[in-house]
Amino acid sequence: MSASSSAGRGALAALLLAALAAAVWIHRIEIDRPSSHAELLQADTYRYFYPTAVFLHRELSARRLPLWNPYQLAGQPYLALHVPAVLYPPNLLLLALLPPIPALAAHAVLHLFLAGLFTWLFAGRLGLSAPARLAAAAAFLLSRALAQGFYMTPFLSTPAWLPALFWAIHGLASEARWRWALALAAALALAFLGGHAQAFVYAVELAGVYAAFALVAVAPRGRRLRAAALAAAAGAVALGLVAPQLLPTLELTARAVRGLEGLSLADAAPPTLAPAGLLHAVLRLVPAPAPGPHAPLVMLPALALPLALAGLFARRQRGHQRLFLALAGALGLLMLGAHTPVFPLYHALPLGNLFRVTTRMAFAWAFCAAMAVGIGIEAVRERVPAGAPRGLAAGLAAALALAVGADLYANTRFANAHPAAGEPPVGAPPELVALLRRDPARARVFVETTGVYSPGLLDKLGMMYGVYAVPDYEPSMPRAYLDYFGLDPREPWHGRLHLSAETAPERTRYLADPRLLDLMGVGWAAIEAPAPPALVRSVAAATGSEPRRVGRALLFAREGALPRAFAVRRVHTAAGFEAARARLTAPDFDPRAEAVVTAPPAEGAPEAPPAPDGADRVEIAAFEPERVALRAECAARCLLVLADLDWPGWRAAVDGREAPILATDAIFRGVWLEPGAHDVEFRFAPRSFRAGLAIAAATLAGVAALAVARRRGRRGP
Repeated sequence: MSASSSAGRGALAALLLAALAAAVWIHRIEIDRPSSHAELLQADTYRYFYPTAVFLHRELSARRLPLWNPYQLAGQPYLALHVPAVLYPPNLLLLALLPPIPALAAHAVLHLFLAGLFTWLFAGRLGLSAPARLAAAAAFLLSRALAQGFYMTPFLSTPAWLPALFWAIHGLASEARWRWALALAAALALAFLGGHAQAFVYAVELAGVYAAFALVAVAPRGRRLRAAALAAAAGAVALGLVAPQLLPTLELTARAVRGLEGLSLADAAPPTLAPAGLLHAVLRLVPAPAPGPHAPLVMLPALALPLALAGLFARRQRGHQRLFLALAGALGLLMLGAHTPVFPLYHALPLGNLFRVTTRMAFAWAFCAAMAVGIGIEAVRERVPAGAPRGLAAGLAAALALAVGADLYANTRFANAHPAAGEPPVGAPPELVALLRRDPARARVFVETTGVYSPGLLDKLGMMYGVYAVPDYEPSMPRAYLDYFGLDPREPWHGRLHLSAETAPERTRYLADPRLLDLMGVGWAAIEAPAPPALVRSVAAATGSEPRRVGRALLFAREGALPRAFAVRRVHTAAGFEAARARLTAPDFDPRAEAVVTAPPAEGAPEAPPAPDGADRVEIAAFEPERVALRAECAARCLLVLADLDWPGWRAAVDGREAPILATDAIFRGVWLEPGAHDVEFRFAPRSFRAGLAIAAATLAGVAALAVARRRGRRGP
């Protein structure tokens, strides 16, 4: 086959895959317009990923890279969260150029296409013919495990790069050239930056198994050592490229509710897939009365099993078929969780206890099955007798590929609502947003929700509209909030708090102490209207005020809340966090006149003797995501308190000169001020991010220098 003919077929295949990816989105979301909220699949879309897209679009449109999110609770290190994938190049490009809904659509289509394209390329390296390559590519592209990424973007961003890892590893093993090492590094970096840490770990583990296989079965004997060295270099380059994301994420993980200590076996493997469900997914003939809620994620085409068995007789790909079937079998047993002893063994391995919900391996299962199907079609094509009519082999392979694709396409139907299928969620009544934006004190509003999905008042309305909201929904919540509100650290906590236990008795363990909300500057509370009378009475009692109607919300004033920024003269030094919190909740603590610091003042700024209370003044001059400017005037030496989260990376300056920040009132920021008028500025410039940028720049410079040196070496003297 000529190079031009091969390129033409490749271009045609790419067009077909792009059209298929677009067709899935257009048909299943734009045309079918699913609208059910009966399941939890779409809950994270409305509660998390759509508000995140709105926030990122607004920040990137303003030419700001969001390092800090001040709009939820008392602030969070936003880029460090990893899940929003702030540094992922497709996210940066799409959300900078497009509004959220078109950006989500483009994201889905692009990543389905990439998943199919790299599966096609990898299948080509294995020597599969065009119909078999297309069947494998379509089988992975159309898998339900990828399609759930329509609702949770990282579930598509990271898994889509799995075939690229296999493609690059095969190229590196067979040729042992630097270009394949760089391709592997790029695929690893993009998979990590995609935002799904769990899928990334699974993808790397699977790629590691394939690398070991390829080193023996693909790499020429004389190049194995070089190929292994280049693979190690690829890993080092990938680490350097992702450092701006990795270092802040590790910094957050060390201080997050869920760190690296891992989960118990029961928490890691809830019963989401039953053996009957897995058997039904493979055979498609066995009734599955209780398959588990995630059974659709592992559904295979009806021809998958016979084609997989046929692939064991493929002439060139027999070894790869055995590998893919072995991997699929292992993944199937792992996804069954506690139903078999296999996952408990994996759970005991390094990194095996970090994540929950074993069916999040389904994308890897789908890829192995897709490759097994493609190799099976190739084996069938090879078995057509040489004397058969011309075109029979290719026609039979094409018919099998079409049958596989049609079967899987039918499984892409969704019932769950999506913001692109109807009116996007408002998140908060415009009247409420306008009122909160006019508040010069930047008081926070407590959003009392009555269920997982409340379309009128979303958890992240603060991010959506640039107002300040409590609580939040964030799986990587800073542990400081859990400790501050005194919640049980043994239970997974994603930020849920309540003022009222009226709607569900079990919420009593998440009731927020009003005194701690006062310190956080929570001046308002809101519930969606209309609301049950019992809930209205309960929130009114908790806030000490009657509601007023603001659009489709009821708003309650919290008169006891402190300003976001204020000054005190009486300061107590506590030995640690627990002692500080105990003082804050003591009956005689007066938050308007005193504060608690958990460390002694810095050297050169000794704690002042008690001064009489006075009317010191603090006002907010500017409040931006990574910058807060304050004007203060104290008649005596005082401590300025800003009720925003104290976090590594925040720096303070008083009248242009750097000043130490004290951990104040358990989790907030404080700065000592001498008598007189002062300009105070807080800026967020985390060292972890700056160090990551330096490492990434050095990595790119090293790669560029290597490329130049190699080019000069080829030219000779």
